[in-house]
Amino acid sequence: MSRRRIRAGVAVAAATIALGTGSALCAPAGAAPAPNPPGSSDIIGALNSGSAQADRATGGALGQIAGLLDQIGLGSSGPLAGPSGPPAVQQCNASTKSGNDGITDTIHKLGRRGPATFTLSYDTENVPDRIVVSYQGRQVYDTGFVGNNNRPGQGVGSARVTIPPGVSDSVLVRVYGGTDTVWSYTVSCPS
Repeated sequence: MSRRRIRAGVAVAAATIALGTGSALCAPAGAAPAPNPPGSSDIIGALNSGSAQADRATGGALGQIAGLLDQIGLGSSGPLAGPSGPPAVQQCNASTKSGNDGITDTIHKLGRRGPATFTLSYDTENVPDRIVVSYQGRQVYDTGFVGNNNRPGQGVGSARVTIPPGVSDSVLVRVYGGTDTVWSYTVSCPS
């Protein structure tokens, strides 16, 4: 059996076992373990690196698995992956203020799991910004682009956000900021 097939079988088997999606594929008895794909130290590194060689060797399986990880927020571009690394973490009732233009991700610890309801208070000032709240990888609230330049007074507001039953005690808030924008918001602790 060629080294390429062994590498593909091991990569798919490791991904299958890691994701719990079914039975693992096995290399032939006595076969030496295949090295990890170039540029990665483990299967997750291979998934997140997008290694073309690893993807070709597995018939596209790594790319498909990486896409699934992204969809559930565990990959390199999923709903929990920030634009420049992992999101900041802060407690509820703490104000979050704008940093840079573009996308800003923050995880807010609520102190309890869903179901729960909390208040999101925001001030996007003049330049329209969009605030999206996600719970366990699913969007639960979206302000749309709001700002005083759209309509005076539109940039200030609040909303009651309800999260469904779940195991997480936090929400992800992603702000899509415009150029030269200033915004702030607060995720209140659930009552």
